[in-house]
Amino acid sequence: QVRDGNRRPVAGAEVRVEDRASGAVRYALSARDGTFRFVSIPAGRYDIRVEALGYRPVVHLDVDVGAARTARVEARITAAAPPVTTID
Repeated sequence: QVRDGNRRPVAGAEVRVEDRASGAVRYALSARDGTFRFVSIPAGRYDIRVEALGYRPVVHLDVDVGAARTARVEARITAAAPPVTTID
């Protein structure tokens, strides 16, 4: 689940899961309640990156996903100030 610094769900966050062994990558978007799901991922170790507009990205390294198990990950992302563009 993706939550902000106040523990509120973040919808529309991009969740990227990379298999550490094969380098295979999958993507998902978080739902209105902040949840995301990947179905039928092979057992192994994964790096998970979560990004959303207006927030700093967060990375969970070396997450263990066991065979026929559900791995639960809570990604807490914090707000980031928008970049400043100066036009002369």
